[in-house]
Amino acid sequence: MILLSVIIASGIVTSTVLFTVYFPSKREYKNHDPIIILNDQDFENYRFSGSGDKNDPYIIEGLYINADLDAIRIQWTSKFFEIRNCKLESNERAVHIDSAASGAASIKDNIIDKGSISILLSHNTTIENNLMREGGFYSIKIENSIQTLIRNNTILNKEIGIFLAVADYITIEENFIYSEHIIEQNIGFFDYGNVGILSQGAHNTINNNTILNQDLGLYQKGNCALISNNNISNCSYGIFGWYMNVSTINNNRIFNNTEIGIHIQETNFANVLHNHCEENNISLQISASQFNEISNNTFLSNFIGLEIKVTGLGTMSYRKTLNNTVRFNFFAINSFYGLKNGWLCEFSKIYLNSFFFNNQAGTSQAYDEGDYSEWSNDNSEGNFWSEWLSGDYYIDGSSNSTDQFPLDYPTV
Repeated sequence: MILLSVIIASGIVTSTVLFTVYFPSKREYKNHDPIIILNDQDFENYRFSGSGDKNDPYIIEGLYINADLDAIRIQWTSKFFEIRNCKLESNERAVHIDSAASGAASIKDNIIDKGSISILLSHNTTIENNLMREGGFYSIKIENSIQTLIRNNTILNKEIGIFLAVADYITIEENFIYSEHIIEQNIGFFDYGNVGILSQGAHNTINNNTILNQDLGLYQKGNCALISNNNISNCSYGIFGWYMNVSTINNNRIFNNTEIGIHIQETNFANVLHNHCEENNISLQISASQFNEISNNTFLSNFIGLEIKVTGLGTMSYRKTLNNTVRFNFFAINSFYGLKNGWLCEFSKIYLNSFFFNNQAGTSQAYDEGDYSEWSNDNSEGNFWSEWLSGDYYIDGSSNSTDQFPLDYPTV
């Protein structure tokens, strides 16, 4: 493998991001016709090494295949196999696996210059250390499959990097996804251009990926997801979470996204923790969501740090936003408000946060149009405000809210 280390530095020295990209090593390949396997016997016909057992899989290795349709297609098999160290080009799918036995397929260390990897009705597949460049709608698609591992792949200039369609218990980790140009257009069923990771499924883990220069960095629709330790920069939207009930978004680094760093919609009982959001337009936006915990995050040098809002006001799609708790967060140098609690948002609980130098051209670092907002907890602990001297701290907005118990010292 060839290793390339890359550093992205934001305006704050402590926000430097280091990540590593792996490329399969260059090697000689043997020209080969497309491989089509439709039953177990077909493996024998190709005379691959191995027996097809779990401990002795068939090995498809060292081949160069340039195909108009599928370069490698394997369907309806019970044998174990590994596709490795191949170079594949296809106008359709470079690798298509359909209805393989659980745990039977492994796709590693390949270079795919055109085409995609497609997994259908095949569980416990491993896709690892592949380089995928140019051409095609998506790089990796997992459909109606569970427990796939997608790790340490490099994906360049695809409309969708990794696409999960009705795929649960998937692990996506340590991948590098980059496009030279952001595509800002409707791509059909989805109102975004290029997307780094598009995940539709429950119990998926998306960890330690680097996603750069997409219209939408990461989209998750499905409950009980874990999105952690990802670096997402230079996108229109960083993370978009929809119907992510009982999920966790934590320890992500979200930088320089032109619309919204993290957006959560129609999501209940989720945790947004320990994220570093810097130089985004709106850093974190919560809409049509209830009973979520937003804590220990850093919102630095954005236009708005955190916005809580309703969705579909005046329409049939109107959804309430209520009972969200915001505490132990650090809001600093956001050019407009550090926190904006929107109209008709109910029972927002905002306390033990630290606000430094937000909205310096205005009169307050926060804004509230909500109903029944609470700016302190039951222990009479409010928030720290960098310019506060004495008395109540007045919050801008039509709710006429005040922090009656401002703190003398920051909590974070």
